[in-house]
Amino acid sequence: MLFIEHLADEAAVDRFASIEDYYSARANIAAPRAKNNEFSAPAYRPLKPDALYLSPDEWNRFLDASVVRRLSPFSPPEERRAFSYGAKTGRTFAAERAADKVNVFDAVREHVFALRNAGKRVFVACWTEGSADRMRAVLGDHGLGDLEHFSIWRDAAAAKSTAATVLLGLETGFEMEGAAFISEQDILGDRLVRRGRRKRAENFLTEASSLSVGDLVVHVDHGVARYAGLKTLDIQAKAARLLQLAYSGGDKLFLPVNENIDLLSRFWVR
Repeated sequence: MLFIEHLADEAAVDRFASIEDYYSARANIAAPRAKNNEFSAPAYRPLKPDALYLSPDEWNRFLDASVVRRLSPFSPPEERRAFSYGAKTGRTFAAERAADKVNVFDAVREHVFALRNAGKRVFVACWTEGSADRMRAVLGDHGLGDLEHFSIWRDAAAAKSTAATVLLGLETGFEMEGAAFISEQDILGDRLVRRGRRKRAENFLTEASSLSVGDLVVHVDHGVARYAGLKTLDIQAKAARLLQLAYSGGDKLFLPVNENIDLLSRFWVR
């Protein structure tokens, strides 16, 4: 059974459009380099979207062949069959973040107290262990010092904690009978949360200077590759300094040093 939230169709349309735009932009870059000679950069051959992703038709056929339950925050028309999970969108703290003389963490503390007094268990959903540690420390400084932490939701659900942080990737929080979830994004805002999850360009450049040719790196979109050093290539009559990544099968990727560098990180073997 597949559960789909109410904005999924619009999100799918936007995603397919961005995939096509991404491919078109790279195909336009590749066109001037299609005719190679021994003095030019290797030909860049971007994979077509259907080699990497489902097409819109394939996605729709997948949905048609699946048992789909569509979620909605709105009450359904009377003629439609529906089941209520008793959940509603949780509180965001955008107003407190925008106010000059209001501390957002004090507002979170008071909201958690109110939810617990109403008989709900409260979970603050965090993206990483590090962000959960910081969240507990800050909330503790603002009078909410009894938060437990769980790395696995199954353990959190089985425990009897009335308030805890949990490692759970929620964009927005919600409330239901007996429980309430507050996301990092509800508290900190989208920009701060996303910035914390992305790698800053200047940090990578410092790290890149210590890389040796042959070291393993990871590109968010293209996966694990070997670092093949810095290259200077002529692109559209301008010299560009690029990071060269070598992939299995002889494929190469040239990544502009000053663009999208936060998509690249070192590959660590643990």
